[in-house]
Amino acid sequence: MAEVITYETLREIQRNERRSEKLSDLSDDFYESVNSYLNRDAHDEVTQTELRNAREIIMDIKERRERKILNQALRAVRANEQADINEMTSAEKKLFDEIVNVLIKYKETIENNGKSGETNGKSAESKSEESEDTSENDNTPINEPENEKGKDYIKVKILEDVPQIVGADLEDYGPFKAGDIVELPAENAKIFIESGKAEEEN
Repeated sequence: MAEVITYETLREIQRNERRSEKLSDLSDDFYESVNSYLNRDAHDEVTQTELRNAREIIMDIKERRERKILNQALRAVRANEQADINEMTSAEKKLFDEIVNVLIKYKETIENNGKSGETNGKSAESKSEESEDTSENDNTPINEPENEKGKDYIKVKILEDVPQIVGADLEDYGPFKAGDIVELPAENAKIFIESGKAEEEN
């Protein structure tokens, strides 16, 4: 039997996901329960407003968990770190496994291409020359300034030692020591601030 989901339950789960970089523990039938909650009859305005807000909360929970699962998959492949499998639902575990498999295949492809020296009968040198010719006729900027998003990054002061993380932009950040002043993707900076690991730097 699926667990009973309430608006308060969803708000608490959202708070937990915001506070920590780790996945909060969800029951395996969580998303089934969520669907039942959203598909219930709504006759009065208060309930309809609650359901609209609940949909936004659920979307936020899903997106945060997806990013965390992606980060864990990257760490599992890059550093052989243990993932929080027990905190995932069955659907999330399947997503995690598929991402890991794709990353492993991609890593193997890159490594094999690097060892081969030649691809499709063309040497690395000739391919480099072709690339240079193409770039001369291409109006696309080659070196775009880093961090051009600007507002998607926040400067913070680290308040306690933090291990290396994979940012929302899929770049590696850290490890950090207390007192470090760094610029992080807004998603990660907010998690640090809300969990008391950092404060925004003016």
